[in-house]
Amino acid sequence: MQGVRGSSPLSSTKPARNLCSTQMNPAPEGHAPLSVDSIIVRMKPELLLNEHLGEDALGYLLNLERHQVQELVSNPDRPRWDERREAAIQRLSSVAAQLQDEVARELRWSNWLGSCGDGQSESVGTIIRQSCGGEIKSALPETDPVTTSLTALAIDLYAVLLVLGREDPRFGSHFGSATFRHPLDGRFQEAVLSDKELVKLFPHSPGQLDWQRQGNSLRSTGQGGGNQLAGFASSVITAGLDFASLAQAEVTVDSLVDGVRQMLTLVRSAIAGRPAVVPVRIGLTGVILPDTCQLLDLGWAKLRPADDRDERIVRRTALEGRLQGHSSDGDTVIIRYSGDVVLETELEYQIEVHADVGTLDSKWPNDLAALRKVDELVENVRLGILLACPDARPLIVAATWRAIIDPLSAALSVGWSDPQAIRTLTPTRLADAQAAEWAGWSKKIHDYRAAGVSVAIRRMLMATADRRLPEDVLVDAIVVWENLFGGANETTLRVSTALAWLLASTADARRDRQKRFKKIYGLRSRVVHGAPNVNQKELQKSAVEAVQVSLEALRQVFGDRTDLLRMGSGAERSEALLLGGWTEGCP
Repeated sequence: MQGVRGSSPLSSTKPARNLCSTQMNPAPEGHAPLSVDSIIVRMKPELLLNEHLGEDALGYLLNLERHQVQELVSNPDRPRWDERREAAIQRLSSVAAQLQDEVARELRWSNWLGSCGDGQSESVGTIIRQSCGGEIKSALPETDPVTTSLTALAIDLYAVLLVLGREDPRFGSHFGSATFRHPLDGRFQEAVLSDKELVKLFPHSPGQLDWQRQGNSLRSTGQGGGNQLAGFASSVITAGLDFASLAQAEVTVDSLVDGVRQMLTLVRSAIAGRPAVVPVRIGLTGVILPDTCQLLDLGWAKLRPADDRDERIVRRTALEGRLQGHSSDGDTVIIRYSGDVVLETELEYQIEVHADVGTLDSKWPNDLAALRKVDELVENVRLGILLACPDARPLIVAATWRAIIDPLSAALSVGWSDPQAIRTLTPTRLADAQAAEWAGWSKKIHDYRAAGVSVAIRRMLMATADRRLPEDVLVDAIVVWENLFGGANETTLRVSTALAWLLASTADARRDRQKRFKKIYGLRSRVVHGAPNVNQKELQKSAVEAVQVSLEALRQVFGDRTDLLRMGSGAERSEALLLGGWTEGCP
């Protein structure tokens, strides 16, 4: 990461301080004062620093560009830097040598870099950077003391964030330790308790000190539980970091500050009952977008190729491996099980504050409609690809991981499922026309989807992607028929005839298709009712045909016959087809 240069209206330049004359905590907590002469360094000091801190943190602390850090590490005969930078390298090398065998190395580094000496309001990391001529961003005074103190805290602990690996499950606790020990966190807590909205998160209990205050909340992200005032700064800054990371792989001080401010505004809005949304990212595997397509804008969501921004999320999962296939032209196509396409969307963010954690159980999970809406968006996209390619075998897209930012959570919420069990997954590189069709069908499904056909959509996806046995595929595909056109009476005749009217245009074709649909329906009934000696060849053939018919029917209802989706039940839809057909004349 490049050294930060001051040009933002949020920044001001502070004078550099001489590291050699600045009082600092000499070593991580629990260690004796360090003496360079008494330390036997086991490897080149610069290499040890790079191993411990990484290029980004090392470049920030020493105010070096990335190529300069690489030169520092790789060139044993490098020319010496100026006196202050050499003093900083020596100081950092001393700490690194002392921590070579430390199990909790990251915690020690974060506590040391984030610590402030007696009477000092700036961290060791900030002082080291200033001593090397680096500028320090500083939030300008605002009318809101909560935002001012929180952004100042985030800026001062920026070096700590660069050192800690966010994929490490201990990240939240390590950074929380650094924030809680910082004097700015105390100012932030005081400002929160004076804020008419944020204070609702932390109701007062008799005999409780202010920093011990906590509350309980249920959020539309699917998370809930206790919220501690002592950890509030850490969770909002971490969420701001995640928010910035969704926009760019490398987070700068400016993007971090912007993310923190947005997350704080988000919490305030949700507590006050004002509209608020949090970003959601979902990995999709099965297809690769054309090289010419960097974005498919669906209006309510976006589809884009996976990139470096998503890798840090993938590393929090166990998703790995690739699947190879071949196109119709013989070209090799390789997809990643972690996903080659990312769905970008949003989730409505709501917070319910409860005085007693026990009351959360009585509401869970009734208030999670927002999460269900996200599931439906994924279903729309997955069905969209099925309807977009009618001439090929069903084209499967599977959701692999999902990441949701929750400002009240200590870490980014990441869930995942392994797609390797999907036997029908076929690596496919989409052509431009196919990508456009995918976007078009996904929009139609979203625009016209009605609650009454949700079962049909889910069962269609299960039949094509989740089921392994032909009898299960057949049953799910027929459920699609029933959900679309079933009724309480004469189900077989009603459904098979309605489908025939929907999918055929002449009397002979309708008659032939109705007979075939009825036969497939009868086979499904035999399977469900446990009939012995079902012909496996006929079962396999019928299952494939039932899937094709279901897809054909869904293309019609989401294409030319969206009027059917406005009807309240399958019975109404089938009657509209049958009565409409007879009134037009039926031989």
